Amino acid sequence: EDKFFTIAIQRYEYANVYWTIMDIYDTFLTMKFFNLHPSRTKVLWIDAKPASAVDSLWTPLFGSVERLSQQANKTIFKHLTWGFFRGKSPMLSETATLPLMKEFRHFVLSRFGLTEQHTRDCSSLGVLFIWRRNYVAHPRNPSGIIARKISNENEILTASINAFPNWKIKGVQLDRYEIREQLELLCKADIIIGMHGAAFSFSFVLPPGSGVIEMYPKIKNQGRNWHLSLIHI
Repeated sequence: EDKFFTIAIQRYEYANVYWTIMDIYDTFLTMKFFNLHPSRTKVLWIDAKPASAVDSLWTPLFGSVERLSQQANKTIFKHLTWGFFRGKSPMLSETATLPLMKEFRHFVLSRFGLTEQHTRDCSSLGVLFIWRRNYVAHPRNPSGIIARKISNENEILTASINAFPNWKIKGVQLDRYEIREQLELLCKADIIIGMHGAAFSFSFVLPPGSGVIEMYPKIKNQGRNWHLSLIHI
């Protein structure tokens, strides 16, 4: 294990994109604190969670990502630290200014081999509608039925295209794409629009100065949700 500096973490909501981004962000902060290079950083999952679709977010980012169950019965880690407790994540503080978010964006995009977008043609903005449809996000909940959907997707998309004929407007169901393709779609968008959901946690990869329109269903006594708004830089 001399090759790597190991960061051991315990995941909780392992199949949800938002909580996965939080785990990766916290791990990134730990890596930066110890002045580590991603290729020399090993992530060790000490939980017993089953595989999920979002596992593929981890593997390009670090030199190695392994489960505790993959280790030999006797394994010595000469350089290992524990990731900090989930409850201490900066993302869970409503009033916090998230540290190193621009650096985190660069880290994620560069490790996936994607080019950062810094300029835009305001006469032809790129608008991405994110559709929420039934999909299996959690391997322990195979029904895949979700709430909070837009019932008139085609009507909204057509009206937007007619109103802004020079703009590049399209709608996608992100979970039908591989993780790298999802990131590529988002990092090239100027505006993303959709119903509240974990996919908005990817908004940190949007170009600087981009916009987010996040819709919520009108439900009595529903509290204000601020979590995803912290991520957009």
